[in-house]
Amino acid sequence: MKKLLLLILNIVLVVNLYAGEVDAFFMAGNKFYQEGDFDSAVSEYEKIIQHGYENWQAYYNLGNTYYKLGATGKAILNYERAKRLNPKNEDIVYNLQLVNLQIADRIQILPEFFLTAWIFQLANLLALPAWGTIFLIFYIAIIALFILRMLLNNFSFARTFSVSLILIILLCSVSGILMLRIYENETFSYAVVLTDKVDVKSAPDDSATDVFTLHEGVKIEIKDASLNWVKIRLADGKIGWLNQRQIERI
Repeated sequence: MKKLLLLILNIVLVVNLYAGEVDAFFMAGNKFYQEGDFDSAVSEYEKIIQHGYENWQAYYNLGNTYYKLGATGKAILNYERAKRLNPKNEDIVYNLQLVNLQIADRIQILPEFFLTAWIFQLANLLALPAWGTIFLIFYIAIIALFILRMLLNNFSFARTFSVSLILIILLCSVSGILMLRIYENETFSYAVVLTDKVDVKSAPDDSATDVFTLHEGVKIEIKDASLNWVKIRLADGKIGWLNQRQIERI
């Protein structure tokens, strides 16, 4: 028992020290940013990510810092990462729209079937962990309701049935959205072009024909990969191949 308690205490201590270290990086980054030392600010914020701590505030601050440095691609990359974790944050959405105006390429988005677009818009109102939490809350609420019904004889059956039915419908709806988000997360992979100007090839080969040109900051969908090359698709439907060195995944 004593060994177990010591183990738990050690784990808590390590977690607290780790959290304190991450907070120190964040505060240092903020200090450098306010002083106008953007290179040092980037270094501190990047340490948070390198420690395996995904945080939308860190990505957002990185986006702001890279924007100050004029690194459009890196700014968009980090705003997109922040948006993935906190999709409805107004500051992230606004700054991402603002920096996207600086991209040289203007890509026309293909129209989607309105119902498909609405479902994906609903699913992206919250990040994946948030939908998982909501699913768990509804699931626990249904279990708790059935337990109360069994333990309390005077618990109204009609009321229990109505509430249970509503909770089950909500649970099924959230379950569908959660599965859609998991499918989207596992199936769709996006990246941002980080090179000033790149020629997209017709095949995964440097000697292949150039099919079109992209500039820094363009968001692309990755459809396939072959050695150091990735097959990409643009929002307007164009397809080609890029070297992985020219992009970074969101």
